[in-house]
Amino acid sequence: MTIQGAGGDGAVRLRMVRPTEVSPGRLLTCPTCGATGGIALIAVGRQAEAACLQDHIWQDRDLCASAVRQLLHLTWYPPDDGCILYPYPSDAVCEQLLPDLVEDRSLTPGGPAARDDISWEAHASTATTSSSSAMMFCLMYARCMGALAVPADGSLYARLYPKVGGDAVCAHMACLLVALALYDTGRRSRLVKLSRLPLRAVRAALQPARADELRSLRPISRRPEVWLLRATDADRLQHADAETWERWRQAAADIVDDVLEDYARPGRENPQLFHLDARPRRFPDEATWYTDAERKWQGTW
Repeated sequence: MTIQGAGGDGAVRLRMVRPTEVSPGRLLTCPTCGATGGIALIAVGRQAEAACLQDHIWQDRDLCASAVRQLLHLTWYPPDDGCILYPYPSDAVCEQLLPDLVEDRSLTPGGPAARDDISWEAHASTATTSSSSAMMFCLMYARCMGALAVPADGSLYARLYPKVGGDAVCAHMACLLVALALYDTGRRSRLVKLSRLPLRAVRAALQPARADELRSLRPISRRPEVWLLRATDADRLQHADAETWERWRQAAADIVDDVLEDYARPGRENPQLFHLDARPRRFPDEATWYTDAERKWQGTW
């Protein structure tokens, strides 16, 4: 496998020396000359195509931009057994491309919360997350949404994936803002089953006028002495200049837009959060990407 390009626009080109199995028992094959070896996999924007050594270019039903970018990630960070395989089915997300910030994970000291918010949190955490907190549920799904969007969308990939020049802090803050938007949408509507959150309402919470309110939002924790927000993030939210804030907000909005593009369809124009569970995801759950506190639910996405 040879990396032939990883552009700043999210474009990726990989030359595969050996034949590539893109689904069980099916090799990627040039429809013009029948070649199976030496094929280049190309991802540009949200589209993917293949090119053989004879410069025949085609699209394949099992080839997608997300899988090509995940394959590139595996060449840079190979698994322990060294076995690098094309992720399939083609829309599966098998690799987590979002970076983890290595920093102090201490949570913000707590304070008084509104009685109505406490009541909603108690009901939502019990109904939705099996005795964990509502915000932990939102953090997990925000991370999931980022994992789906970043390899699939060339612009997000270029902005948020550090190996091609993306900003790790922006990636972290974008996921946090998605989580805060999920939490705030549920809190405002008093929705108990957060899996029923409509994604267009979440996207509305990331509009410029509404999103400013997220900077001061402090999610309730199961421990009254802390809010479920890192102290480092509270500081970033408070002190970010207008340009930095807008970069984080736009990245968060783009993540939700990408998920909406994937999941909205005729008869389901406003998909809900639980619809994300239908898509294959094979990385371990991300309950601890943000904090070890209150982790109750374990499993795989």
